[in-house]
Amino acid sequence: MKVGETECVSIGEGEFYCFNPNERPAPSGDIGAAKAVARADHQGDREIFLVDGERTTQITFNDYDDLAPVYDDATRRLAWHAMVNDRLQIILHDRRTGETKQVTSGNYNSSNPHLFGGTLVWQSWIDNNWEIFVADRLDTDDPRVIQLTDNQTHDMFPQVYDEYITWQAQTKDSWHVVVYDIEGEHYSYVEKNKEGK
Repeated sequence: MKVGETECVSIGEGEFYCFNPNERPAPSGDIGAAKAVARADHQGDREIFLVDGERTTQITFNDYDDLAPVYDDATRRLAWHAMVNDRLQIILHDRRTGETKQVTSGNYNSSNPHLFGGTLVWQSWIDNNWEIFVADRLDTDDPRVIQLTDNQTHDMFPQVYDEYITWQAQTKDSWHVVVYDIEGEHYSYVEKNKEGK
């Protein structure tokens, strides 16, 4: 479905994931580092490509949409969400080994992954709201997956850097940024000033 320049994919239950295919993706990592992008292939579905300088490598070859890729240059891993059996699932690819594995497999949608070092985060639609998940032990055959939030409001757009995970959390009157300290297993809110957003 197209809405202006934005394309939307139904993720079930009246929910949609929307994106602008004409937007240039932001680089993941330092300037000059490789970046992951999603582009339409000759069949019209989105595939994942890694752009490294003037060299472009296609990572996925399938007949469903692969979207929202991120790349961690240090570990040479990519993560993205893909429409698998009518649900968005989190996919992880290791360029060192060439292995691609599906991290999530539930009957709910999982999207917006972010990756740093050995940690992968994303959001999943559970009980009518978005919750935050984290996976570590990515070098093993069985990564450990932990649900970080479990409430009745939306927790969305997770990011991970070093030992911290951040996301946007909905409260009854506003949205706040939550910071989670992985080592200390401690949550805190970033307070905003009266003029701040």
